[in-house]
Amino acid sequence: MEPDSGLNSFHIGYQRPIRSRYLDPVELIWYATARRLGLHVRRDPAIFSMTDGTGLLALGPKDTLDADDSAAQMIFHEFCHWITNGLETFAERDWGFALDDELDWREHACLRLQATLAGRHGLRQVLAPTSPFRGYYDLIPADPLEPLPGWPLEERVVARAAEAIARAAGRRGAGRWRRRSRRRRRSGRRSRRSSATTPPIWRRTGCRACGLTLLLRACSDAGLPPQHADRVPAARIVGGGGAAGGGRRSAA
Repeated sequence: MEPDSGLNSFHIGYQRPIRSRYLDPVELIWYATARRLGLHVRRDPAIFSMTDGTGLLALGPKDTLDADDSAAQMIFHEFCHWITNGLETFAERDWGFALDDELDWREHACLRLQATLAGRHGLRQVLAPTSPFRGYYDLIPADPLEPLPGWPLEERVVARAAEAIARAAGRRGAGRWRRRSRRRRRSGRRSRRSSATTPPIWRRTGCRACGLTLLLRACSDAGLPPQHADRVPAARIVGGGGAAGGGRRSAA
């Protein structure tokens, strides 16, 4: 054994300064996209998900969610609600959904849009909803506008889904919002602030970075206007405890 070099005395008791914190890069992209569209994200242990009509999107913290929940999937689902329910619902709490009423049929139209946009990039399962509405989502055919036999209000659901898909494609008047978004970017006014036994969900499909990028571009250019982007604060990621979520949303 070599004699003591004396190095131990230099290392024992050393307190390493922590100068940064790790955030998932994919999540950061989705947070930035939300900010670009006028939504700032806050983690709130009291709820599963909620928008307040002024630009706040509150999501449950990670330790209250299921293992396959992700910021990407949850934010994407909220974008789909916005596109489906109409641009004007940005100013309404929860995109105009009543909190305590019977299920709104527009939820199913939103799921059809979600399956359409995600499916185009091989992400239909990766970005699938994790709420009880997953049962309906998994039944949506390859053609997302094909009605499901036996389900109520399917004619209305499919009609609204078709409108949402068209809106996401930039048709039906959505272009004016894209033009405004481009003008804001050119002028520089846009905000610049910038378990061991369960395999990662990405392992089942491979890393779909290009698909995610294209999907984000589709969301941000789908006629969703950059609401008051110049005064949107940076996304706040606030931890906290609480009971597990499981519904679409709950009151704050």
